[in-house]
Amino acid sequence: ALNKALHDTFAIAQNSRSSWESTATIYQRFTQNADRLGLSQDRVAKITETVSKAVAISGASTEGANAAMMQFGQSLASGVLRGEEFKSVNEQTPAVLDAIAKGLGVARADLKAMADEGKLTTDVLIPALEKAGVSVDELFGRTDMTIGQSFTFLNNEILKFVGVAGDSSGAATLTASSIKLLGENIELVAILGRESPSF
Repeated sequence: ALNKALHDTFAIAQNSRSSWESTATIYQRFTQNADRLGLSQDRVAKITETVSKAVAISGASTEGANAAMMQFGQSLASGVLRGEEFKSVNEQTPAVLDAIAKGLGVARADLKAMADEGKLTTDVLIPALEKAGVSVDELFGRTDMTIGQSFTFLNNEILKFVGVAGDSSGAATLTASSIKLLGENIELVAILGRESPSF
């Protein structure tokens, strides 16, 4: 189960151009409710992916997206989305609330009142996000990767490589040297990228 969780969260993070750490936090929060709500590991992964893609659609900065995902994770831990957590998600990643509203079949403007009344509980949020999954996938498919997201993608790959290989193999030194080489040759890489988009 742990190996699957690591694999799933990494794949979700890369597919949604999100931080692996914040993706894993959301995944963990959903997992904490899995038994009570009868959620399989695959369903937890799918809901996590929907949230991560909605965050990406919002166009928030990397820092803003990570902050909002952490706040959303805290709301899942407490069992209800409201207060500062709702405010952070609303300001930084509005597409998450759009997805929730679509899944609930209510106007986006109604969510604030629902949050104030404590109605956006985990039991409500999870089915709503599942219903909105297809819509979020379609919207995400129309977006292009930003420079910030590309650095997040790279950082996730580095974390995976160094984490799996371990410092004893010299992975950290090799990675640092490779990043330095990339920085020193960024113009060449850009030229190659223009000439061969699949490079």
